[in-house]
Amino acid sequence: MDDSKGKVIIFLWNLYVLFYYPLAFFSTTLWAFETSEPSPFGRGSGMPIAVMGVFVPEFIFKLIWNLNNRLFTIICSIVDGLILNRLFHLFFITWTDAPITYWILNIMIVLGLVWGIVIEFNQSLKEHILQYPENKWLYPHSEDEERDEIWQFLWKVLWFAALGCIFIHLIWGIFKYAPA
Repeated sequence: MDDSKGKVIIFLWNLYVLFYYPLAFFSTTLWAFETSEPSPFGRGSGMPIAVMGVFVPEFIFKLIWNLNNRLFTIICSIVDGLILNRLFHLFFITWTDAPITYWILNIMIVLGLVWGIVIEFNQSLKEHILQYPENKWLYPHSEDEERDEIWQFLWKVLWFAALGCIFIHLIWGIFKYAPA
């Protein structure tokens, strides 16, 4: 693979992880609005953690243990994605309760599985991810310092927007469900 294709894949990965965490946390607020819950911290508070769980097999088998069996890692990732999908149905959402949140979270799980497979087969992306500590590989990064500052700024803006939505919902819930 030539260098330009590797840079495009890395840019797409950074774009993906730029929206991944904030959208996962914003989904709790969206779920609370769809189901008329007074607080996004009820049953739906585990949704972001569950969505992030799609990368657990990739992280453990490939990035920590350096297991070289691609097929095993991909199969474990798919099984993990199916388990997460079932957990959503059991604990958090169904298509009839919160259809928008349901589709957003299912799309996020499928995209996570696709990116897990891309990481398996793209050496330049894997090398890019391994440059950073274990707790930072799901954040957008660039090797160029100026671009890295831009990624980090966009990351913070989206985080503040997602947290702002949760805060607004909390305030809305306090006034809506306050005793008269």
